[in-house]
Amino acid sequence: MEAIQWWREGKRAKVVEYCCYDVKATRMVHEYGVRNGRVAYVSHKTMLPQFVKVDWAKIGPVGHLLPPPLAAAA
Repeated sequence: MEAIQWWREGKRAKVVEYCCYDVKATRMVHEYGVRNGRVAYVSHKTMLPQFVKVDWAKIGPVGHLLPPPLAAAA
């Protein structure tokens, strides 16, 4: 994975940028799934869209499950 190599090379800003993008993309997929009850991806075998039913609207907020930031513990 590129992020591991960047970290080893000391390219911390690239790792942060990558992580921020990944979090944003994950959030967008989650929000789409909540609104539409499904998410999609392109199959590498058929190159056609595949849909997966999700029922994330029932889950509700999960922020309380996350540990406090490391900075708060210092």
